[in-house]
Amino acid sequence: MNQRLVLGLIGAALLILVTVLALLYERVPFRLPPGGPKIVELPDLIVDSIAFAAVEPPTGGSPCTGLHTAPFDVTVTIRNVGVTAAVLPTWGIWINVWSVLGGSAPPYRASVGGQPAQIGAGQTATLKATLAGLALVAPDKSQSLVTFAVDIDPDAAIQEIREDNNFRDKEKKFSSELCPAP
Repeated sequence: MNQRLVLGLIGAALLILVTVLALLYERVPFRLPPGGPKIVELPDLIVDSIAFAAVEPPTGGSPCTGLHTAPFDVTVTIRNVGVTAAVLPTWGIWINVWSVLGGSAPPYRASVGGQPAQIGAGQTATLKATLAGLALVAPDKSQSLVTFAVDIDPDAAIQEIREDNNFRDKEKKFSSELCPAP
Protein backbone atom coordinates (compact mmCIF):
# COMPACT_ATOMS: atom_id res chain seq x y z
CA MET A 1 0.00 0.00 0.00
CA ASN A 2 1.14 3.45 -0.80
CA GLN A 3 2.53 5.51 2.10
CA ARG A 4 0.56 8.59 1.00
CA LEU A 5 -2.66 6.62 1.01
CA VAL A 6 -2.03 5.33 4.56
CA LEU A 7 -1.25 8.84 5.85
CA GLY A 8 -4.38 10.16 4.15
CA LEU A 9 -6.55 7.49 5.79
CA ILE A 10 -5.06 8.23 9.22
CA GLY A 11 -5.66 11.97 8.73
CA ALA A 12 -9.28 11.37 7.66
CA ALA A 13 -9.88 9.11 10.70
CA LEU A 14 -8.49 11.76 13.03
CA LEU A 15 -10.67 14.44 11.44
CA ILE A 16 -13.78 12.27 11.89
CA LEU A 17 -12.84 11.54 15.55
CA VAL A 18 -12.34 15.26 16.32
CA THR A 19 -15.66 16.12 14.68
CA VAL A 20 -17.55 13.45 16.67
CA LEU A 21 -15.96 14.58 19.94
CA ALA A 22 -16.84 18.21 19.22
CA LEU A 23 -20.47 17.29 18.51
CA LEU A 24 -20.69 15.26 21.71
CA TYR A 25 -19.21 18.09 23.73
CA GLU A 26 -21.81 20.52 22.36
CA ARG A 27 -24.69 18.16 23.20
CA VAL A 28 -23.49 17.12 26.69
CA PRO A 29 -21.59 20.07 28.12
CA PHE A 30 -19.88 19.61 31.46
CA ARG A 31 -21.61 21.68 34.11
CA LEU A 32 -20.87 21.97 37.80
CA PRO A 33 -23.89 21.51 40.06
CA PRO A 34 -25.25 24.63 41.76
CA GLY A 35 -23.00 25.54 44.66
CA GLY A 36 -20.01 23.72 43.17
CA PRO A 37 -18.97 20.07 43.34
CA LYS A 38 -20.36 17.94 46.15
CA ILE A 39 -17.77 16.68 48.60
CA VAL A 40 -18.75 13.57 50.52
CA GLU A 41 -18.31 14.14 54.23
CA LEU A 42 -17.58 10.98 56.20
CA PRO A 43 -16.19 9.92 59.56
CA ASP A 44 -12.72 8.40 59.89
CA LEU A 45 -11.89 6.20 62.88
CA ILE A 46 -8.35 5.58 64.13
CA VAL A 47 -6.86 3.80 67.14
CA ASP A 48 -5.69 6.58 69.42
CA SER A 49 -4.20 4.35 72.13
CA ILE A 50 -4.04 0.80 73.46
CA ALA A 51 -3.27 0.09 77.10
CA PHE A 52 -3.36 -3.23 78.91
CA ALA A 53 -2.48 -4.75 82.24
CA ALA A 54 -2.42 -8.29 83.57
CA VAL A 55 -5.36 -9.06 85.86
CA GLU A 56 -3.64 -11.95 87.67
CA PRO A 57 -0.55 -14.16 87.22
CA PRO A 58 -0.60 -16.52 84.22
CA THR A 59 -1.62 -20.14 84.37
CA GLY A 60 0.58 -22.87 83.04
CA GLY A 61 3.17 -25.38 84.03
CA SER A 62 6.03 -24.85 86.36
CA PRO A 63 8.52 -23.33 86.02
CA CYS A 64 6.91 -20.20 84.55
CA THR A 65 8.83 -19.99 81.27
CA GLY A 66 7.84 -20.05 77.63
CA LEU A 67 4.22 -19.33 76.67
CA HIS A 68 1.68 -18.74 79.42
CA THR A 69 -1.89 -17.49 79.37
CA ALA A 70 -2.96 -14.61 81.59
CA PRO A 71 -6.15 -12.54 81.67
CA PHE A 72 -5.68 -8.91 80.65
CA ASP A 73 -7.76 -5.78 80.87
CA VAL A 74 -7.36 -4.03 77.52
CA THR A 75 -8.40 -0.40 77.12
CA VAL A 76 -8.65 1.03 73.60
CA THR A 77 -9.30 4.67 72.77
CA ILE A 78 -10.56 5.35 69.27
CA ARG A 79 -10.81 8.80 67.72
CA ASN A 80 -12.99 10.08 64.91
CA VAL A 81 -10.72 12.31 62.80
CA GLY A 82 -13.40 12.64 60.11
CA VAL A 83 -15.88 15.47 59.55
CA THR A 84 -19.15 13.74 60.53
CA ALA A 85 -20.24 11.44 63.33
CA ALA A 86 -19.49 7.73 63.13
CA VAL A 87 -22.78 5.95 63.88
CA LEU A 88 -22.62 2.26 64.76
CA PRO A 89 -25.50 0.12 63.50
CA THR A 90 -27.26 -1.80 66.28
CA TRP A 91 -25.70 -5.04 65.04
CA GLY A 92 -22.23 -3.50 64.64
CA ILE A 93 -18.95 -4.02 66.46
CA TRP A 94 -16.72 -1.07 67.33
CA ILE A 95 -13.54 -3.11 67.79
CA ASN A 96 -12.07 -6.58 67.72
CA VAL A 97 -9.19 -7.08 70.15
CA TRP A 98 -6.95 -10.15 70.16
CA SER A 99 -3.74 -11.52 71.59
CA VAL A 100 -1.31 -11.73 68.68
CA LEU A 101 0.42 -14.86 69.98
CA GLY A 102 -2.90 -16.44 70.94
CA GLY A 103 -4.61 -15.97 67.61
CA SER A 104 -8.13 -14.85 66.81
CA ALA A 105 -10.07 -17.68 68.49
CA PRO A 106 -11.66 -17.35 71.94
CA PRO A 107 -10.48 -16.91 74.68
CA TYR A 108 -7.77 -14.80 72.99
CA ARG A 109 -10.25 -12.57 71.14
CA ALA A 110 -12.97 -10.15 72.25
CA SER A 111 -15.41 -7.93 70.37
CA VAL A 112 -16.80 -4.68 71.78
CA GLY A 113 -19.97 -3.13 70.38
CA GLY A 114 -23.00 -1.29 71.70
CA GLN A 115 -22.24 1.90 73.58
CA PRO A 116 -21.56 4.57 72.61
CA ALA A 117 -24.02 4.55 69.71
CA GLN A 118 -21.94 7.17 67.88
CA ILE A 119 -18.65 9.05 68.06
CA GLY A 120 -18.85 12.67 66.92
CA ALA A 121 -16.31 14.35 64.67
CA GLY A 122 -13.16 15.08 66.69
CA GLN A 123 -14.44 13.00 69.62
CA THR A 124 -12.94 9.91 71.28
CA ALA A 125 -14.45 6.83 72.89
CA THR A 126 -12.74 4.52 75.35
CA LEU A 127 -13.69 0.86 75.08
CA LYS A 128 -12.68 -1.93 77.44
CA ALA A 129 -12.39 -5.71 77.18
CA THR A 130 -11.02 -8.46 79.37
CA LEU A 131 -9.50 -11.36 77.48
CA ALA A 132 -6.76 -13.94 77.67
CA GLY A 133 -3.36 -12.88 76.44
CA LEU A 134 -0.55 -15.21 75.56
CA ALA A 135 2.62 -14.06 77.30
CA LEU A 136 6.08 -15.12 76.19
CA VAL A 137 8.14 -15.34 79.37
CA ALA A 138 11.94 -15.17 79.37
CA PRO A 139 13.72 -18.29 80.69
CA ASP A 140 15.17 -16.31 83.60
CA LYS A 141 11.67 -14.90 84.40
CA SER A 142 13.10 -11.38 84.21
CA GLN A 143 10.52 -10.20 81.68
CA SER A 144 7.60 -11.28 79.56
CA LEU A 145 6.25 -10.01 76.28
CA VAL A 146 2.58 -9.59 75.31
CA THR A 147 1.14 -8.12 72.11
CA PHE A 148 -2.47 -7.16 71.49
CA ALA A 149 -3.95 -5.99 68.19
CA VAL A 150 -7.07 -3.92 67.53
CA ASP A 151 -9.23 -3.63 64.43
CA ILE A 152 -11.84 -0.85 64.34
CA ASP A 153 -15.17 -1.50 62.61
CA PRO A 154 -14.09 -4.99 61.49
CA ASP A 155 -17.32 -5.55 59.53
CA ALA A 156 -16.96 -2.22 57.64
CA ALA A 157 -20.42 -1.21 58.86
CA ILE A 158 -19.40 2.46 58.93
CA GLN A 159 -18.42 4.08 55.64
CA GLU A 160 -15.24 6.07 56.29
CA ILE A 161 -12.88 8.42 54.48
CA ARG A 162 -10.13 5.81 54.83
CA GLU A 163 -10.58 2.14 55.64
CA ASP A 164 -6.85 1.38 55.67
CA ASN A 165 -6.09 3.08 59.00
CA ASN A 166 -8.31 0.97 61.28
CA PHE A 167 -5.67 -1.48 62.56
CA ARG A 168 -3.00 -1.13 65.23
CA ASP A 169 -1.05 -3.40 67.52
CA LYS A 170 0.93 -2.76 70.66
CA GLU A 171 3.67 -4.79 72.26
CA LYS A 172 4.46 -4.44 75.93
CA LYS A 173 7.26 -5.86 78.01
CA PHE A 174 6.52 -6.60 81.63
CA SER A 175 9.16 -7.03 84.28
CA SER A 176 8.72 -10.09 86.46
CA GLU A 177 5.10 -9.26 87.39
CA LEU A 178 3.55 -11.91 85.10
CA CYS A 179 5.72 -14.70 86.44
CA PRO A 180 7.10 -13.83 89.86
CA ALA A 181 10.07 -15.84 91.04
CA PRO A 182 9.07 -18.83 93.25
